[in-house]
Amino acid sequence: METKIKVIMLTNLTETEQKVFQLIWYKKYGISRTEIVNKTKLSKATVSRAVDKLISNGFVVEGDAVPTTSKGRPQKLLVLRNDEILISGISIHSRFLHFVIGDLTGRLRYSENIPVDKNNVVSTIMDFPKYLEKNYNSLYKNIKVFSIVTPGQVDQTNMKVTGNFFSVEKDVYFSGLEDCWNILFKVENDVNALLSSQIMFGHLKYKNIFLIDSEFGGALVIDGKMVRGLNGGAGEFGHTQLIHDGPLCWCGKKGCVSNYFGADNLKSIFHSTIPASYMALFGRDFSVMLSELYNEKFSKEFCILYEKQLDLLADAIVDFLDLLCIDNLMLNTENPFFKDRSFEYISEKMRKTSGLKDKLKVMPLKIRKGIEIPLAISLTKFLGENIEI
Repeated sequence: METKIKVIMLTNLTETEQKVFQLIWYKKYGISRTEIVNKTKLSKATVSRAVDKLISNGFVVEGDAVPTTSKGRPQKLLVLRNDEILISGISIHSRFLHFVIGDLTGRLRYSENIPVDKNNVVSTIMDFPKYLEKNYNSLYKNIKVFSIVTPGQVDQTNMKVTGNFFSVEKDVYFSGLEDCWNILFKVENDVNALLSSQIMFGHLKYKNIFLIDSEFGGALVIDGKMVRGLNGGAGEFGHTQLIHDGPLCWCGKKGCVSNYFGADNLKSIFHSTIPASYMALFGRDFSVMLSELYNEKFSKEFCILYEKQLDLLADAIVDFLDLLCIDNLMLNTENPFFKDRSFEYISEKMRKTSGLKDKLKVMPLKIRKGIEIPLAISLTKFLGENIEI
């Protein structure tokens, strides 16, 4: 009878163990110890210790032997073990919590949207262990990591979220979850989480990349490491000052990108170039309408004015990229100004004006459902965040 491997995962893996595990994770059909040594340049003894730790903790098992003509004991392929280890997490949205359970490969096992009132998001999350134990009892004991993906600035040292939409409190702390649920936790900003999921499941192979999201939030990877800054607010492109005499933003500055491209300011810019009835559109719908009119080449006057706004946006992005010498840019096409004809125009504009010139690669991000995002964040607790290429 096969002996079950005891799963013990209440502490993080070391950086070396993460590096070895990451290789095994990406090589889904298996990898030998010798190949790990060759790829990591670690010693045989170091790799052996790391592999033994991964096996004893239930992450990895030894599979089939590698065919060889050489003498000596044949090596066995190392593959992921998925039958006893589950990861889980939630993404916070305005009207619901998107809850997922998956395995070590990132494969989704269960998914559920849980309706939630804006005023009780925090209390619902703090009671989540009880909810899982009641509704997913057979799986609850096998969940080893739980992640919270949230809007706002995230200080990961104390699980603090600042600048969120779901609490009247300036700061929200999720550290209390650790007192009632003895597993690993991770809290991550939603845009950082989106980029992490693209790196892990989309297999982006860029050591330096900047993502601008649908609401002009930003995520930044430099030298293979997610950059968060002192309080988790690094890469927040939406509060880059576009023009000095623009509309006042809630952050205190004038002319921030997200505020400048808000519906109220755009209405004041375009009111003389579009029919009066269009002005009745609110919020994001107004921006979508402008983008669609540009796709249709509505009028020469409108297109000239629209491209002037895209020029401002392109210049701000280029300044950011040139300052940090980042040559890979990903734009979320859920943002109307990064979609269809707008994407083509702004991409060409940036390539012409950037100091990086032809080295600048501009990529569209097309999200399917984003269901794997919390799973990506949970996996980084084991795999680490450094991108190994």
